[in-house]
Amino acid sequence: MAGIPEHLLKRAQEARDKAAGKTSESGDSTTASKNVLVKVEEKKSVASAATPPPPPPPDPAYVVAANTRKKIPFWAMATLSLLPLWALLYVLAIRPQEKIVEGPLAVGAGVYGTCAGCHGAEGAGGAGRVLYQGEVLKTFPKIEDMINFVYTGSQQYVSAGLKIYGNPDRDGGAHAPLSYNGNP
Repeated sequence: MAGIPEHLLKRAQEARDKAAGKTSESGDSTTASKNVLVKVEEKKSVASAATPPPPPPPDPAYVVAANTRKKIPFWAMATLSLLPLWALLYVLAIRPQEKIVEGPLAVGAGVYGTCAGCHGAEGAGGAGRVLYQGEVLKTFPKIEDMINFVYTGSQQYVSAGLKIYGNPDRDGGAHAPLSYNGNP
């Protein structure tokens, strides 16, 4: 051993021997003390080799909690991968629907659109006859006659054998059936 003088080691050995009741001869004391020193050094080296290393410090609480916590289920990633598709369908679903007009207003709008194609949006004429500012009253003084004409066309006059219809005293005179572009 380094750092402890030999004479102190011998004295300590002799004191241990006296306490244990052992007697030693002075001639053998040097050899015995050397043997004791070798045995003590061997015991210390064996003891130091046999002792296990100290255990590692315990993990912090947050590490223990993370290790014991239940992990993400296997199906969760598949579910999460469908979220963009769901978002797209959601956006498409909340888009406002086009309003469909039904009933008499829808029928009237359709009829107006067909008439406005020839007579214009205000009835000022164009491809068809003028219908505004009283012009229609010159041809059809009674509303029933005009509605009947709109509903059946001039076929009623043709089948009745009439050569003219409308007021003959108006500007332009009376109209002949199928006189305007061959329209009924």
